[in-house]
Amino acid sequence: MLCCKTRGALAVKLPTADDTKGLGTGETDFGAFLNGHKRVGDVKFSLLGVYIKVGSSPNVTYNDIFLYGFGISKIFGFTELYVSFEGKRATIPDTQNPQEIHAGIFHVLSKDYAIKGHTFVGLNNGGPDFG
Repeated sequence: MLCCKTRGALAVKLPTADDTKGLGTGETDFGAFLNGHKRVGDVKFSLLGVYIKVGSSPNVTYNDIFLYGFGISKIFGFTELYVSFEGKRATIPDTQNPQEIHAGIFHVLSKDYAIKGHTFVGLNNGGPDFG
């Protein structure tokens, strides 16, 4: 198979925050997500692209969000280990664009239950140091 599996989604975030309290724009955000992956044996390669049109605020100017990422995972029986890189455009103008390395594990316990662990490390001052 030469192509990869792709998925997309559209999203609308309704305003629940009050911009006068510094909790967001108070406006509706719109987003589009595109995810693709290709399996080669028990290894999976993934790509991610996201665009979010951030609602405008009369008090603060925000950048629209462009998020991108790529990753690789490997399956060992009922366990999948993964690592990925993710970057995005900073929401606040004139600040550093966050970049992070993510790593995690997904393990199937039964047909009804699974467990997932995830961590990340920030690569610059644009976002958190770790999480």
